[in-house]
Amino acid sequence: NGIDYDNIDLGDGAFGVNGAKVRGGWDYINNDADPDYTEAVANSHGTEVAGIIAGIRNNNVGISGLAGGDGGTELGAQLFAFKVGPVACSDGTLRCLSTDRIIDAIIEGSMDTPGFGYGCHVLNNSYGSYNYNEAMRDAIRVAAQNNVVFVASKGNDNIGDLHYPSDYDASWVVSVGATDINDNRVNFGFPPFGWGSNFGNGIDLGAPGTLANVFTTGVGANTFEAFNGTSAAAPHVSGLAALILSEAIEQGINLHHEDVEHLMEVSAEDVNGGGYDDDLGHGRINAGRAMEMMNDPWDLTHHTATGGTIVNSTGWYNVFFSNPGGGLASAWYAVRRHEVQTTVTLPFFTGETFVWGRGTNATLGWSAANPNYQLGFCDVPTHTNTTATLRTFVYEVNSLFGQNLGWRPARPENVVFAYTSLGTPCPDTRNIWQEIGPGTQNAQVAYAAGNELTASNVILSGADVRYSAGNQITLFPGFHAENGAEFETALEGCTQTGMRAVVSANEQAGEVQPDEFPGAATDPDLTFTNGLNEEVQVYPNPFNDFITIAYYLPEAANVEIKVFDNQGREVATLVDNNVKEQGQHHVNFGSSDLSAGVFHYRIKTGELTQSGKFVKR
Repeated sequence: NGIDYDNIDLGDGAFGVNGAKVRGGWDYINNDADPDYTEAVANSHGTEVAGIIAGIRNNNVGISGLAGGDGGTELGAQLFAFKVGPVACSDGTLRCLSTDRIIDAIIEGSMDTPGFGYGCHVLNNSYGSYNYNEAMRDAIRVAAQNNVVFVASKGNDNIGDLHYPSDYDASWVVSVGATDINDNRVNFGFPPFGWGSNFGNGIDLGAPGTLANVFTTGVGANTFEAFNGTSAAAPHVSGLAALILSEAIEQGINLHHEDVEHLMEVSAEDVNGGGYDDDLGHGRINAGRAMEMMNDPWDLTHHTATGGTIVNSTGWYNVFFSNPGGGLASAWYAVRRHEVQTTVTLPFFTGETFVWGRGTNATLGWSAANPNYQLGFCDVPTHTNTTATLRTFVYEVNSLFGQNLGWRPARPENVVFAYTSLGTPCPDTRNIWQEIGPGTQNAQVAYAAGNELTASNVILSGADVRYSAGNQITLFPGFHAENGAEFETALEGCTQTGMRAVVSANEQAGEVQPDEFPGAATDPDLTFTNGLNEEVQVYPNPFNDFITIAYYLPEAANVEIKVFDNQGREVATLVDNNVKEQGQHHVNFGSSDLSAGVFHYRIKTGELTQSGKFVKR
């Protein structure tokens, strides 16, 4: 029902010009170019949806949209309003939308040709029904061909029935359910006594969708209100999609619409545990995590592979092929469908590896759908951290009159699979210069290099950071771990497991190598006594500014490390009875202002204690 662009967080009256939050659109009900909100009817929530996506940020009023810019030079996402309601429902109320107008809006919103279309990157669809409509599915096909991220609300009837447009082709649509303040699927009972977020049928993601956790723009210049339902959840996902695409533009990379969808899925919080489920799909979205995964040390790379093997075939049956601009003419055909697979080797990543297919406009191979739009399709049935199985489909085609029309779109050996990998790679050398803050949910942030890693950065308080390299770690002037940060290093390259290694620093915080002191724990046969290695390593000793205390735990334990002066007075608590995992650890102590003298350390792990001393010059 349009957007009230007079709301201060949606343009404060500006519309249809450069720099306006609502850049344009169309009123399909009144057939004009001013899709302003005018009809106060039930379920009219275009203004509320718009605020969640891109309400202006940092202007000291109202709310902030996910892709709302910075309130200054960065405008954030611009919006186009496509007004497709209200129209009369079968019961006479003005709370419905026009399906024909929706189809027009999807096509025109997606296309970007001279004199036609708006060229939108994301289409938010906060509406739906349980009636399948092939013309609407065809419109979504247009969106996919134009590389549009199509986001749809899952419905609010607390049921698992097929719901549209959210349950059209999975590779074309991002299907979104609603979560409450506890990250559960919204479930307030069955109608007519309550409502809940629909589930199942390939739901992709969950996002906030109750009055308790959504507050957004309302109709009126200074109106803001609570908002709920999967209609509120979907624009959270649309706003995140806009953030991802904005970051991609800044980095100069081109993302496929399936890249955007899968980035949102792999970065989501698995709030139910156990991986994908029918309640919330891949989990509740996490915008911060998605942004992290678009930046160093994460690496997203496009790949292709040619040729595959038939692993499964059907008998002959009839299928309707629709012609979207090339290929077989729209008609019924007799076909045998063949599932074609290939296995590819993935780039070497140091942690978890993600991989997905890119279909439309990328893969030479079709889906198994009927009707079939002859568009590219590729998915990943299985993968490990090192290999992935890719899948598409090809067809032997005959006309209904028996004429052999050959293999479509290609023979199995000529299929082209397009796929994307995401992980943290292992370069031979790596230089870390940017500040590192706490990871998502305070998870450890790890950087690795096959040969050498250098660092001149600041690790912020609260961060837990790990550097590993195959041969050498160099800490240059400017490197600093703030009080409250956890920092560890290991000379084990890019492997997740490997020989134990204690690293040492010279007095200028320069080269870090395992042979700087006797007894470095590079010997896999090194023995341990009473829960600590026989000799806790302290280096360099004597020291000028900072000293490192390194120790190895053969199993997880509570650790306390304190430093005392030569009179027995406590100077610092370096580790305050924290649980540390099995493995190599170290902690730094000192400052340029610390007085010269003899100091003592004490390490306690449970009932075990080990002490030693070191000298400040």
